[in-house]
Amino acid sequence: MLIKIASSNIKKNFSFYKLYIVSLTIIISMYITFQSFAHDTIMLSKISSDGRVEAMSNTINVFFIGFVVFFMLYFNNFFIKKRSKELGIYSLLGFSKKKISLLLIYESIIMTISSFLFSIFAGSILYIFINKALFIALEINDASLNQIINKTAVFNSFILIFIMALTIIISNICELKKLTLINLVNYNKKKEKTIKNRPFVGVVGLLLLIIGYLVSINIVKGTESIWKKIGYMPVAFFVLCSTVLGTIIVVRYSISLILSKIRQNKNILYTQTSNIVIPRFIYRMNSKSKILIVVTLLISGTITMLSCLLLSLYFPLKANERMNPSAIEYTLNNKDINSNVNKLNNSYDFNSSKTEILQLKADSQNKVPYEYTKKENRSFDVISYSDFKELLENQGNKYNFKELKSGEGIFINYYPNDESLNQEYRLKLGNEDKYKTVKVVENTVSNPISFQNSLATLVVPDNDYNNMNLEDSIQRKTIFSLNGKGLRDNKEFYNEIHKIIKDTDKGFASSYARNANIKEGSSSTFILLSFITVLFFITTGNMLYFTNLVETLNVKDEYFILSKMGYSFKMIKKIIRREIALMYSIPLILGTLNGFFALICYRYMLVDTLIGNLQILKLPLIYTIAIFGTIYLIFYLITINSCKKTILEARVI
Repeated sequence: MLIKIASSNIKKNFSFYKLYIVSLTIIISMYITFQSFAHDTIMLSKISSDGRVEAMSNTINVFFIGFVVFFMLYFNNFFIKKRSKELGIYSLLGFSKKKISLLLIYESIIMTISSFLFSIFAGSILYIFINKALFIALEINDASLNQIINKTAVFNSFILIFIMALTIIISNICELKKLTLINLVNYNKKKEKTIKNRPFVGVVGLLLLIIGYLVSINIVKGTESIWKKIGYMPVAFFVLCSTVLGTIIVVRYSISLILSKIRQNKNILYTQTSNIVIPRFIYRMNSKSKILIVVTLLISGTITMLSCLLLSLYFPLKANERMNPSAIEYTLNNKDINSNVNKLNNSYDFNSSKTEILQLKADSQNKVPYEYTKKENRSFDVISYSDFKELLENQGNKYNFKELKSGEGIFINYYPNDESLNQEYRLKLGNEDKYKTVKVVENTVSNPISFQNSLATLVVPDNDYNNMNLEDSIQRKTIFSLNGKGLRDNKEFYNEIHKIIKDTDKGFASSYARNANIKEGSSSTFILLSFITVLFFITTGNMLYFTNLVETLNVKDEYFILSKMGYSFKMIKKIIRREIALMYSIPLILGTLNGFFALICYRYMLVDTLIGNLQILKLPLIYTIAIFGTIYLIFYLITINSCKKTILEARVI
């Protein structure tokens, strides 16, 4: 009988319960997709052999289950409130609390099983498309989909569903035990607990956030930072605790304090929308703050992972432009090889440059730069100004250097610094007792030759170079550089050159080969981070969407009263937009700030300074804001549209 009642309730109130089923289906579908990837043996054998994927997926499971359980408990509390009158009537009809609990259990089981079945289908279909996309992106041709429905993924998802259902059942039983008949009937009218204004606590929360941000930005000082003096891990743990605790306190107390101050401003409060939105938001801040805290932390994590993912993708590719500035470099000075290479110009339009490097040692009294000390045969690699200019132009790099006078030079840094600026180096010209002094008048990171073939490179005027080159006893090295439009990532061009050069040249360097190695070595990490980011996107969007929809349903009677007071539907839509905007903007602002400072820490802790300091964050940040902002705006517009429809369907206007 109870099962029939439960089925009838779900059918009768399907428009209401579909919120629960849809949200659960979306989340579990994403989980099944991720689990299908994490247990796809064919895919893992192609992209990961060190167990990183398995280890990270286990970690993700813990966090994901925690977020989902909180999400479901939040909505379950709303459902209990929404059905309190109905449950009270059951009690009046003689149903014991045990039977009411069983009724709720049956309903939960029916809805979770339905969601689970939909999720198996949706998640498996989604993974088929993702699997195909990964094979294409990673250029894997000798593999296919292991199985359409991954049994391990389905089993793990069933465990998640079981944990969620069990948590909800226990929550319902505990909630019903606390309520008397009268309390049950009036449960949905239970007064919201208001948050008392605690200025001191609110200020402490803001201070904790500011301290966390200041300590984060201190990392840019390098060796002078407290990170270096105390240790990266202890300081990182302090920043994490300070930021998370500060975020919780700010959302819980500081925001209500700020809104209370705004409410005291008559010019702001006494408008058609503000006198509804601000007091109601403050009144419901106690319940809203819980979901706002979780969503803010989720957005912080999402922006951090997305920006770090983009930086991890951007940095090695950008760094490769410095490590291998030309499409191809080789050092074999052989007429036959050069002739065969030049024949390829009929098929590939490229420029071939020949650069002769003079390897000159500095006087023992000179304070030599870092790059000089890292070479096996400690020496400067001296090239002419015209060769430097020609190479940069052939590589498509910007050229903005002034003409050099005799005795001046440009030093090419490995890491950006001014260590050698204005330094004078006395260079020995061969075996004879001859020297040439060169003063560094400019530093640059625009290296025209790969660091594999030239380090501690010094650019000198053509006349000085020609005079140095007269000494036969000077050690020399010849570099051949091939450049052309679209050749840096041209696989066919690389294969043709590689057939000619083969593996006999230790100085052979290829931009394409380097990028291919980066893709192969990091693909599993990139894919995994992408999955995590998408999971966080979906979870964050679901929480905000369904929270606002539930809140709108919860106060639909209040909109009815507003319509009777003379508020038009246009004005009520404006109120809905303002309320939803508050719910979306608070976690967005705090989450973006948290993510930005976390990215700075990530950049200085784990990313090399090869291509600069903070400037390498520019493009990853722009793309992060563009991607996250677009998705967030879509969720915001969908939420507004759904809430408006909910009010119209409820016929309260």
